[in-house]
Parts: sequence; C-alpha cells; structure tokens
Amino acid sequence: MKLPGTELVAYKTLTKEQFDEAIDKGIDDIKAGRIYSAEMVEAELKKDFAIKNV
Repeated sequence: MKLPGTELVAYKTLTKEQFDEAIDKGIDDIKAGRIYSAEMVEAELKKDFAIKNV
C-alpha cells in the first residue's frame, strides 16, 4: 500500500467546487472498496519504518 504522490492542500485554499470534488472522490473510493482498516495501516507503518511492537 502506497499513498498517492499528491500535495497536501489546506482547506482554506479550496473553492467550494474543489472541496466538493475531493469529498465525492473519497466517497467513491469507499463505495468501490478502496479502504484500509486501522490495523492494516498500523502494520504497514510498522513495516515501512521498522517499528517493533511496544
């Protein structure tokens, strides 16, 4: 799992249309099953950053 190489954008810099488009994209991802559980994200971060269980 790799995050897309996009820039972070501050909410205040978005127009209403840009904000709505970003929200719609997220909803489409959820509907299409492109989601990750917290456990999956944690495991990937531990692997990528060589973090051992504490």
